[in-house]
Amino acid sequence: MNRALQLTLLLAPLGCTAQQMQLVSGTVHIANGTTVRIADGISWQIASASLVVNDGIIDLGSTAIINEAPGSPIAGSGMEVIAAQPGANQPVSGHGGLGLVFSQGAALPSLTISRAHLPRNDANLGNGIARWYSVAGLSGLSPNATVALRYDDTEINGLDETLLTLSHSTDPSGPWAVAPSTIDVDLNEAVGPADAQFDHLTLFAFDPMRIESAAGCCVAECHTEHR
Repeated sequence: MNRALQLTLLLAPLGCTAQQMQLVSGTVHIANGTTVRIADGISWQIASASLVVNDGIIDLGSTAIINEAPGSPIAGSGMEVIAAQPGANQPVSGHGGLGLVFSQGAALPSLTISRAHLPRNDANLGNGIARWYSVAGLSGLSPNATVALRYDDTEINGLDETLLTLSHSTDPSGPWAVAPSTIDVDLNEAVGPADAQFDHLTLFAFDPMRIESAAGCCVAECHTEHR
């Protein structure tokens, strides 16, 4: 029988309100079937000279935070998970530092956010970026809530960054629907409405002109064929 390994990282004395641990260099590999629990209140700094390959689960409890240096996001086939409490303040990079930022006029509800790294695939949209999310608790958001999905340049997966569009689904296997959103390639951020009906989010490269042309026969190609 396979049993998941449970690890708890407590790298500062109990009672400290601001605890940090750092991965300065080298590689940390979390194997499949392994759960690493980061104690509440700890901020894990992952430096640019280091790499975390997560094929298991990194459990951030309700208040732990991951700070990834640009160019060094966590990779692998596993997930990072945080269960944020109602009304909890989220940092600029979202609950747990996972890069999904919700905004609304009132306090946020309890949200459980899971982040994964293997690109999603859709029959119509192709491959997405190497970052996607599953969120529980969206029904508690207000109708005017918005969500910002932030990514790293290393996760673009060869796509045209200017065409990246927020996409959502009720199932990680799809189908995925393109949502109205805006992309800021300087901030590496796509922003759109937080639709409570769809609890999986990622980014696909969507060119409406290309899709429209393919459906109706590109004008230039049609003219050539009928000469």
